Amino acid sequence: MELDNDKGFINNDKILNQIADKVFQRIMDRFGDIYPLNILSNEEEIIASELARLYTVLSMLEDKEEYLKAKIIHNKIQRLENKFKKL
Repeated sequence: MELDNDKGFINNDKILNQIADKVFQRIMDRFGDIYPLNILSNEEEIIASELARLYTVLSMLEDKEEYLKAKIIHNKIQRLENKFKKL
């Protein structure tokens, strides 16, 4: 292992990458498939979370008086709401 003489830190990308891979593998072994984080399990939850995010963005855009962008977000919200109703 190559150490930086002044600070004693590992100064080798290959070694750091190997350590990172081992840490990641241990996390996967212990906690299961977390990458990508699969917190949301079904389409209804995914659409609901996206709607919440878009409503927040819409509110911010309206506060900044960016109405053209707000209209685009509003259209996306309408499409998602229609999709949500069909579930």
